Amino acid sequence: HDMNLKEIAAVLGVTESRVCQLHSQSIARLRAKMRSH
Repeated sequence: HDMNLKEIAAVLGVTESRVCQLHSQSIARLRAKMRSH
């Protein structure tokens, strides 16, 4: 199931902007991994 940022933030107890920040960080990390292979 697809959760939006507000729901994720509520579950984790963090702010939406923080979730957005973490989300973009993890995407950047994935891109870096793909590039190295």
